[in-house]
Amino acid sequence: MARAGLQRCCRATRYSALALAVLLAACGDGGGVASTNSPNPPPSPPPKPTNDDLVGSLVSEAFVNDAKTQTAYQPITSAQPNTVTSKPLTIEYKASTQTYTIATQGRTQDFGPAQKDATLSNAEATVYKRSEGALTETLSLSTNTTDPGTPDAPLFRYVGAGLWQRTQTDGPNATTTMDYFTYGVPTPASAMPTTGTATFGVRLDGQAGYPQQNYVLTGGGRFQVDFASGGLVGSGTIDRYRNSLYEGTLNWTSQAKLKAGSTTFSGSFNFGARPGAIDGRFYGPHHEEFGAVWNTNLYDNVVASGTILGRDTATMPSNNGLANLVINEDLGGAAVAVSYGRSTRWDQQNLTTRSLYITYSETQKALTIRAGIDGYSGNPRALTPAIRDAAHSDATYDAYSVTAQASSLSAGTLRVSRPGPSNPLIALTYTGFGTSETVLAPSQSSTFPYTDFAYGFGEATPASAVPSSGSATYNGVILGYSGVPSDGNTRPYAISGDARMAYNFGAATLTGTLTPVATDRDTGTSYALGAYAFSGTGDAGKATFAGTFDKIINLPFSGDTRGSIKGQFTGPHAEEFYATWLIGMRDPKGGSNIPVGGVIVGKQGK
Repeated sequence: MARAGLQRCCRATRYSALALAVLLAACGDGGGVASTNSPNPPPSPPPKPTNDDLVGSLVSEAFVNDAKTQTAYQPITSAQPNTVTSKPLTIEYKASTQTYTIATQGRTQDFGPAQKDATLSNAEATVYKRSEGALTETLSLSTNTTDPGTPDAPLFRYVGAGLWQRTQTDGPNATTTMDYFTYGVPTPASAMPTTGTATFGVRLDGQAGYPQQNYVLTGGGRFQVDFASGGLVGSGTIDRYRNSLYEGTLNWTSQAKLKAGSTTFSGSFNFGARPGAIDGRFYGPHHEEFGAVWNTNLYDNVVASGTILGRDTATMPSNNGLANLVINEDLGGAAVAVSYGRSTRWDQQNLTTRSLYITYSETQKALTIRAGIDGYSGNPRALTPAIRDAAHSDATYDAYSVTAQASSLSAGTLRVSRPGPSNPLIALTYTGFGTSETVLAPSQSSTFPYTDFAYGFGEATPASAVPSSGSATYNGVILGYSGVPSDGNTRPYAISGDARMAYNFGAATLTGTLTPVATDRDTGTSYALGAYAFSGTGDAGKATFAGTFDKIINLPFSGDTRGSIKGQFTGPHAEEFYATWLIGMRDPKGGSNIPVGGVIVGKQGK
């Protein structure tokens, strides 16, 4: 789209104007002298149209840009190493012919509709191709859109990335020049803030010239920008591909500095300890995006270069509670599990806390789960509608058949709480919870094929957002499992009940009470276990807390214990929490002490 605006120094041409001069004469009588007035100044030339963004039809314009040229030789020799240079480049679009002209270092080429290659183009880029004898040239221009994308998959409106690649072959040898550039609608210097900070989700693309062929590089990460100091700090990962085959992941870091009074920046860009450089600028009317070119060394004689585009995450969608998840998010998690089996009687392996990781995947549009528990280890399992068990779902939980994704399980159901005010058990916004009961397949040959666990997860409160004064009371619920009852004829009890916790944010101390109820899952009989008081402290500089129970309980194989509570605040300002708990209970059937534990979830209330 086009706009009429102030001329910038980077524009390629200006309209010329027709100057007019008017001579006025005046006559006087009696030998007076003639006089003239100064001519009127010529009218200002009309402003040259420029582009508002890179979406849709463009008007003719020579774009502001930053560029780097990599020259790669195959094979590489010590006498002829690969190089990267930073030289001026021009990218000009001519609307009348819909043609891009690229020029740098004495080379010029036009790319128009006749060179557009439908086979090489895709949703992410438009590719133009020219071939003449042993020389092949392509121009790749990234696609622009008004859709902002997400922090892990940003999309761009005002800045684009380009690659002009020329490959000259000579028998088994090849020389490739790769002109990487970023271009677009630059941010006016007057629109750059001098205070505040911003986080940018970024996308990286590039190539590395290896001895026998080029590797394609693609990745992402984050840049933090401090407008007061002018500092930019970035980090992330980049994947390497050889002939479309994944060849590993590298970590990258970058530090740069804004030029005073400008929108441009420069600094370092590195893979590990290998030195490199980055040069770029901000784009969009209000610094919504940035574009930069980078280069670095991967190994001796192996250089890499490419582009990096960034978009302010404040312009993108964000998650607002578990009922409104739209972008990738690590939701943490913790679990307490018991594994058990039966030969002549029920016997348990243990009842302990287990690692558990819940995330939201924007590509799968579902929660994913991975845990250090049989049937849940390995790659995360997506809880998609395809495996939802409608027959066992209700207003409190969505149920999922985990056997659909785990061949090691012969039976298993995972229950995940439904967020929001309609949940009849407890209405939570930022915290989730649930249970799982699974059985390993006979092929696993396990002595303890049964595993039951309770878990919690949520949107963790930033440590800096935990209140530093005042206090709050949290009301919640507990769920979990016991160890195997002492009679050996009963499966572990299912545990439910209520919880209450008072937290003093000024002192970072907590007190509370659990009132668990144990239920025999075979008979449905429930047993109230009485009150379990606990106390503890907050973890300094974190949004977590820990505590123990007031009463000492002696457990077989463990001895005397006060148990443990370990919790995580959730919500923007510690509105909710989840925690694991472990202690002992008196078996209402066998009379012996057995372990018991699970999770607590709660929210601020009266």
